[in-house]
Amino acid sequence: MKAAGKECAQHILADCEKILGRKPETVDDLLDATNRRRLEKHKLTNLWERQGNKAHLEINECACTLVKAGLAKPNAVHCLCSAGLMETIFSTVCIGPVSVEIVKAIGFGDDKCEFYVNFESK
Repeated sequence: MKAAGKECAQHILADCEKILGRKPETVDDLLDATNRRRLEKHKLTNLWERQGNKAHLEINECACTLVKAGLAKPNAVHCLCSAGLMETIFSTVCIGPVSVEIVKAIGFGDDKCEFYVNFESK
């Protein structure tokens, strides 16, 4: 499922490019564009926050497109898809490895999803 997240990442990156009028070049560009996308396109108020070389996101419902479409119930496998998506998106603007820490996940039975993305910025 981690590989499936890479495919969804391409759609998000295309949206980010439209929002910025260019490809995101830095982590701050990426966070600005993804947050604007979350607010404008999806009407979501939970936004990414940068904390040094980490980005943090908490969400209150499963964001998996399969779950949202009613085709699947939240489960841990979908959380791997989210991790692959985040790794792919951040890798486009970072140097070195990007890793995703899943702190909480609805797919694990938690009440919300909470992620940290660890990176080295350009």
